[in-house]
Amino acid sequence: MRPASPDDPDRARITEAHLAAVRGNFARLGHRRLVCTHSAGVLPEATGLFTRALAPGRIVRVLLHPPTRPSAAG
Repeated sequence: MRPASPDDPDRARITEAHLAAVRGNFARLGHRRLVCTHSAGVLPEATGLFTRALAPGRIVRVLLHPPTRPSAAG
């Protein structure tokens, strides 16, 4: 959303609502797992947002790191 709503300047509320809607749609279709790729999702300040939006599911947050050296496969 551009511009951000004055009552949601960092867009946290709309992000939470969208994530909850996606989770609900997946669950209604019978899916048991939802993988979200979002770099901010591993930040400590995002814990509440993800916990509320994905409740009552189990949440596993992972920060992926690039290899420190090039792989042999190139």
